[in-house]
Amino acid sequence: NVIYQGYLDVVLYNETMNTFTIIDIKTSTKGWGKYAKKDEDKQFQLILYKKFFSETFNIPLENIEIEFFIVKRKLYESEDYIIPRIQQFVPASGKVKMNRATKALNEFITKVFDKKGYAEVDHQPTPENPNNRCEWCAFYKTHLCPATF
Repeated sequence: NVIYQGYLDVVLYNETMNTFTIIDIKTSTKGWGKYAKKDEDKQFQLILYKKFFSETFNIPLENIEIEFFIVKRKLYESEDYIIPRIQQFVPASGKVKMNRATKALNEFITKVFDKKGYAEVDHQPTPENPNNRCEWCAFYKTHLCPATF
């Protein structure tokens, strides 16, 4: 039993079209180039938001759109043309991408948790490596840490 907890930055509803738009705001030094836009891990976050929003509120997937709103931290001055402060990116989120995102999430869960539901923590401190301490682990002092039981 895993709880997928996400925080939606903006959700818009268009009454005329009966559609929702989930917008995830990101900051970036210079904006996203082609490699950042192709990063499926970034895309999967927003695609999974769409999936779980649909399931939670019983809204058809085709009525939900997703979009990244990227805010550039640095602008380089140019007298020749105006450089926009924001960028918008709409990743594909059809059935194929939705299935890949779901599969990636399920594979992550399988790799991270054992059959009892505890985190597979393979970086426990040992006498040979005392600097590899539990308190740096994301599961430290949670119910998911097998070292605390």
